[in-house]
Amino acid sequence: MANSKSVSPVEVEKYVAGINFPVNKNQLVDHAREKGAPKEVLDFMSDFPERDYVSAADVAKGVGQVRH
Repeated sequence: MANSKSVSPVEVEKYVAGINFPVNKNQLVDHAREKGAPKEVLDFMSDFPERDYVSAADVAKGVGQVRH
């Protein structure tokens, strides 16, 4: 489960910048890990819905779908 601290779409976008879309959730998390994302961001992203993401804006929507 994600850390109770909220993670912003901007913070997530920082760690998925440069990824080639479309990608699935696991690819997003792996890319963020490779870019040095902190554990709280990785945990938060692990709670994203299981689906394909087609753009940075789509990833931002995923942030909004994580239940706190």
